[in-house]
Amino acid sequence: MAVKRAHILQHVVFEGPGYIADWLSAHGAEVSTTAWYDGNPELPALDGIDLLVCLGGPMSVHDNEQYPWLADERAFLREAITRGVPTLGICLGAQQMSLCLGGEVNPNPVREIGWFGLSGHASTSSIPNVLDDLCVLHWHGECFSLPDGAELLASSKACGVQAALLGDRALALQCHLEIKPDGLEDLVAHCGNELAAGPAVQSAETLLQWPKTTYEEMHKTLTKLLSWLTTTRTSDK
Repeated sequence: MAVKRAHILQHVVFEGPGYIADWLSAHGAEVSTTAWYDGNPELPALDGIDLLVCLGGPMSVHDNEQYPWLADERAFLREAITRGVPTLGICLGAQQMSLCLGGEVNPNPVREIGWFGLSGHASTSSIPNVLDDLCVLHWHGECFSLPDGAELLASSKACGVQAALLGDRALALQCHLEIKPDGLEDLVAHCGNELAAGPAVQSAETLLQWPKTTYEEMHKTLTKLLSWLTTTRTSDK
């Protein structure tokens, strides 16, 4: 499947698509965005969308009164997943995907902010096994459960569900494989108040001084996952 058209659901201006934008540009994809923070957002028709990406954000999925568009986004995600549109959710986006499919989103046992490793789990699907022992960026205080039929792909010491298949073409990532150094600087600038001392919280200095080789490994991994998510399989023919 060639990625000709992608759509991004973005919740705040400072949490953009990061490396995903680079990957889409390399594929020559046409990219549109629903900017929920813009005050006049629009959702596109799903026909012709080859990849739907739902990004992170500092709000909770339960903040429906303050952000009434959260419910609209969940309905849109549920329709996309049901129709088999390749869908990737990151952090808040992954939680929205779980919730729209009948899962739950609750406070994580501890706030997890920092560079920590993943433990991969065997999958019955054809998704590449690329998450085990991968160091990634985490920034979350809540976590999502596995809806019926979902498959766990990775965990971390502080969070039981870090990656999951929520459908044949629906990949949910609690962690931030897409982040680039400038994106992390933006997160620290806007959400640095969340860096209170805790068992799974690193300091701003530690976060920002992390070696660039880790970013490179994350992006290589994300390339493999995006390629798998958007590749035509036998069942599509």
